[in-house]
Amino acid sequence: MIQNNLPIQQLSSLSELSSATQKSEQGDGSAFNDLLTNAISGLDASLKSSEEQMTAFVAGETDNLHQVMISMQEAHINFQMVTEIRNKAVEVFQDLSRMQI
Repeated sequence: MIQNNLPIQQLSSLSELSSATQKSEQGDGSAFNDLLTNAISGLDASLKSSEEQMTAFVAGETDNLHQVMISMQEAHINFQMVTEIRNKAVEVFQDLSRMQI
């Protein structure tokens, strides 16, 4: 059982992402900004939690290797997600900058 419900659940539903996209299409860029801010904050929390659990395991404070590995994998997946979001944002910016007006 996963003890920490960290950032992987933040973008778990497509309805959150679509509602943020709809709000940003309506001219409110703060929804997309909030989405990115939450993703980055979640990534940071996930990385810190994973590091704390790994340190506790190495120090012998816990013997739950499975939870440590799950935490590390969650952090890795969150990092990949934020990296892909960044890549898509850069790609969109490049496409917009190539458009002729």
